[in-house]
This record gives sequence, C-alpha cells and structure tokens, in this order.
Amino acid sequence: MREILAAHPEWLFQGRTTQQPPRTDWHTWLILGGRGSGKTRMGAEWVNGMALGFAPFDTSKSMHIALVGETLADVREVMIDGPSGIMSVSRAERPRFEMTRRRLLWNSGATASMFSSEDPESLRGPQFDAGWGDELAKWKNVQATWDMLQFGLRLGRNPKQVITTTPKPLPLLKRMLADPSIPVRRMKMCENAEFLAPGFVKHISGLYGDMGNAFRGAENPKATGR
Repeated sequence: MREILAAHPEWLFQGRTTQQPPRTDWHTWLILGGRGSGKTRMGAEWVNGMALGFAPFDTSKSMHIALVGETLADVREVMIDGPSGIMSVSRAERPRFEMTRRRLLWNSGATASMFSSEDPESLRGPQFDAGWGDELAKWKNVQATWDMLQFGLRLGRNPKQVITTTPKPLPLLKRMLADPSIPVRRMKMCENAEFLAPGFVKHISGLYGDMGNAFRGAENPKATGR
C-alpha cells in the first residue's frame, strides 16, 4: 500500500490515456487541443519526466531541453510558472530557475532553455536532445523557428520533441498531420472538466452547448476553413 500511495501522484497513474506518450518509436509527437483540454499539463509533465528519466517518458535523462513559445514571457508564464507548468508538476525534484541564463536547472545537471518564436536565430547554435514547443499555431515566425529547432535536435541516441497547440489551418500543421511518422493526439475540454473551475465549465456549456462539440472546429483543422 505504501508503494501505491507513493506512486499515485506520478503521471503514469494520474494522466488520462490520451495524455500518455505513444508506445511506438517517434521523433515528433503532436498534441492538439482546445482551451482547458490539458495539453499544457502534458507538455510540462513530459519535460519533467524527460529531465529525470521517468517512465513512461524515457528510461534515460535528457540533459539539454529546448522550451519554445510565442514569446519569452509565454515560456515563463505558461510553460514554466503557469498552473500547469513545469514548476507546478515537479514533485520528485523541483528545478531552479536561473533568470539571467533563461533556463531551468535540475540537480542531475539537466537544463531546459527558453526560446521565443520572435527570435528564431537564438536557436541557431544550441544543441538539444529534447524539445517542447507550445502553441505553435501562435508562433510569430513559425517556419523559421521550426526549422531552427529541427537543426538543434541532434544530441543523444533518439532526440524527441512534443508540440502542444490549439489547431489552426497552418501549412506546417497540415504537413505534420499528413506525416504518418508523427503520432497525433486530439484532446477535448470535456475530457478534462473535473480539473476545471465548475463556474467555467457551466459558463462555456451555456454559451456553446455540449462541451464535447463546443470546440469541434478547433479540434479539427480541416473544419476551420483554408
């Protein structure tokens, strides 16, 4: 019983099936979801699990991780310090934030460095074995930032990246959806309702009806037009 209680907070037991990493071999994992669907939490859990070498994320630690958002403020306020950010989900070991170097540092030596889509050139030079890109559909210089991140993922035996985003009919997202090597998870707000404020759930349901259909267009880029 003690072992079960100790393991319960870990994501393997806590996350939904759609929030667990694919069991197949992959390089890029695309997570599409509307607001409140839990996609940011999934990205944060994945980064923390990779930095510590936790199952089911990986069996070895990732030592150089890229955190890429629309702006540096988004990286810090959402991906790092947000309610579902890395600091919030770090239970076994909380990394420390080095503001001057714009990075998180774990005791193991693993680092997660901050990058902004406003400055794709900042990704030129650094090397990574893992990367998390959040809200790719909002990135300022989406293609240039994406390209620079791909060139940087060249460390370790099997570098990986997770992309969490609200869908939009962008050419890059369409190419990713058409790529059979990229596993795709679609997440709905209704699946995450128990972790959202009841007032929010009631309000959105009142405005848009069935939450399972409220963001149908956002969940399916093909339904949002060209």
